[in-house]
Amino acid sequence: MQLHVLLPFVKHPLRTTMPVESWRKALIQDNQLRHWGDAVQPRPLTGTTQSHSRSRVYSSPSSSATPSPSTCLQDKTRPSRRLTSPPNHSRDGDHSDSGSNVNNNIGLLPTVTDATTSSGSARPIAMTSTIGWTLDALLGHSPNFIATKRISAASEDLAKILQDYERRGEPLVVEGYQSHPKWPRELFTMENFIKDAVSNEITVRNIHDWTDRRMNITDFAASSRSVGHYITPNEVRLYGKDAECPEPWEHWLHNAGVIPSSLLGNGPQDFFRYRPESASVQTLMCYLGIGDTFTPCHKDLCASSGQNLMCYTEEGGAAFWFMTKGSSSVDATKYFQKLGQELDHENYVINLEELAKAPFKIYIIEQKLGDLVLVPPRSCHQVVNFGGITIKTSWSRMSLDGLSMAYHHELPIYRRVCRPEIYRVKSTIHHALV
Repeated sequence: MQLHVLLPFVKHPLRTTMPVESWRKALIQDNQLRHWGDAVQPRPLTGTTQSHSRSRVYSSPSSSATPSPSTCLQDKTRPSRRLTSPPNHSRDGDHSDSGSNVNNNIGLLPTVTDATTSSGSARPIAMTSTIGWTLDALLGHSPNFIATKRISAASEDLAKILQDYERRGEPLVVEGYQSHPKWPRELFTMENFIKDAVSNEITVRNIHDWTDRRMNITDFAASSRSVGHYITPNEVRLYGKDAECPEPWEHWLHNAGVIPSSLLGNGPQDFFRYRPESASVQTLMCYLGIGDTFTPCHKDLCASSGQNLMCYTEEGGAAFWFMTKGSSSVDATKYFQKLGQELDHENYVINLEELAKAPFKIYIIEQKLGDLVLVPPRSCHQVVNFGGITIKTSWSRMSLDGLSMAYHHELPIYRRVCRPEIYRVKSTIHHALV
């Protein structure tokens, strides 16, 4: 496996400390409510979680007569906390031409009112919607948006294409797994997920105020099926996140022989397999979403490679992905800072107009049933769910290149933003060498 490549990393005795997961949660779950399009500039965590500083919220520029995606996404709340200076991206003109052919009919929704907040008072919020979203419409939104390459799961060249994908660091979709003879259509259902779940509760996020809580899975499914596909006033809209994968689903994933072994966790291309069982890294999770729920823009932890399989959908359920090449991560970080954000805090949902003006290409995917999305190391990506209920199974693996990128690039960033590494990169290198 060319483990000698790892030797330059080990310049000092390895010091492996147990990461504190609560630090990361405190960092990304600020006490202040955040919404789509908020310009929030978090301050770094210092010391303990109790010292986590509150965030600043900047005012939006006044909207013009003709609405654009950004004007519908700007926060209109908290006037007492609003600063006089608008965020940098509303003043800067460096990329004013990149989004010139914006389609203003995509995803616009008037300001709606959340029923209550944690204090019990009603408050207006600004929120986008996936109304009118199609892959063609999004690709036509800006010349900065490009379609992500797709390859059939039955392709004879799949192995070669996967190798090329790893080398180029570009997003890729392997499609058509739902047509495979071994696709477990009877197993991959909402009812079976509930029946086989490791716990009868799931962590859900209220996308109106970004608060997380535990909820009975059956109640979550009923709630998700009772709301429409698009956000409306005075509703509850929940996103099921970081759920443990049911054992029968995990067994199929690893033993059916459908997903290439090179893409599986603890497979031949995953350096996490060298870790002892007592210190193994658990990356396999499930995400349950409905239309207009989302995951903020982020990178997968520690330059790991991400795999995300759409296992189940209802009523045309899908997910739209907005992604960058792995090599664009530095430019993306600088762009977020230009917007007054910190990419590695994972608490900002970037809007379409900001993506259209980005100084790097945005790869777009409409993920449907049977689509396996491959996320290269350091790729910045944001996911917005569409339509009815979807269940995605997601896992990470650590490649040799990923370890190198994590050691030289990601860990210094984590130290700067006071974020624990979780995946224990140096410890993984140590176990791979011994």
